[in-house]
Amino acid sequence: MKYLIRHSKTQKKQAGAALIVALLIVFIVASLAVTVSSDFLVMFRRVENQIHGQQAYAYLTGAEGLGRWAVLEGDDNWNYDHRSEAFLQQPIAFANDVAQFTGALSDMQGRININYLQSVSKNGPPSYSIAQERFIRLLQTLDLETPLDVIAAEEIANAVFDWLDVDSDERQPGGAEAFYYSEATPPGRAGNREMQSVSELRWVKGISAEIYQALLPHITVWGNGKININTASEQVLRSLNKPKDLIPLSPLDVATLVEAQSPEDGGYDDISVFTQPPLVDLKIDISDLVVNSEVFLLTTKVLLLEREYALNSIILRANDRATIIARSQQPL
Repeated sequence: MKYLIRHSKTQKKQAGAALIVALLIVFIVASLAVTVSSDFLVMFRRVENQIHGQQAYAYLTGAEGLGRWAVLEGDDNWNYDHRSEAFLQQPIAFANDVAQFTGALSDMQGRININYLQSVSKNGPPSYSIAQERFIRLLQTLDLETPLDVIAAEEIANAVFDWLDVDSDERQPGGAEAFYYSEATPPGRAGNREMQSVSELRWVKGISAEIYQALLPHITVWGNGKININTASEQVLRSLNKPKDLIPLSPLDVATLVEAQSPEDGGYDDISVFTQPPLVDLKIDISDLVVNSEVFLLTTKVLLLEREYALNSIILRANDRATIIARSQQPL
């Protein structure tokens, strides 16, 4: 009798242990199922986003064809470009069943090419090229909370010149080479080469976020360094002055420049107008000034499934062709 009672108690304990093990197995299986399901959903979303991203990128690169067509066919005179031309004024817009597209062309030839600002001479007093003088003036025209005077502009400009040149000698005032950047936070190195993107300016001594954003519409790293005065901004026009004068033109002087433009087309037909009244009195150095353009920026955006994608493309127009020479989803 005692044996039967003990045997019954043992069976109950075993049954209880089996139930606990079974519940534990169910819990583990359920946890694994939830984990696998969650991982699957994450992977599914990731793959879905990649597919949508690839689809959007295909749309964006496809839109480059329209931009190239506009640059080629939307301009009937390649020897003369101005901001009033239709292909620079009107955005490109179209849509299909799943996406909406917008594109806008900008003339990069109306900007100052910062890769043409490499140092010329470091012996004795500062010696600047025409392009460097223009950049120093441009810095003084920026709409900043605290505008830069000529001294501050010169210091920042010299740091940019040092970043671009290949030597390790610091220009004065304000230059910066390897020693300065190695001690900076975070530490780095001077570029000592041409910039691949205007965003590299953020690494240069003295270029704050505010200054960078103010400079962005007026500078480029693309093109041959020549400035199309017909598509240049007011700030770039103010950077044109007589040699050795680091002070920018006044807004009144720029008004004189605008008044001298062709009333029909809103631009100059020829650079020689600067050697004639009334512009001759400004004594502007006309080196590297032109009235036509070769390089354009196409900014394309696509709205796909409530998400916006963007692409910047550089178009070179030359030899009866329009070619994409660079593209990026970051500033170019």
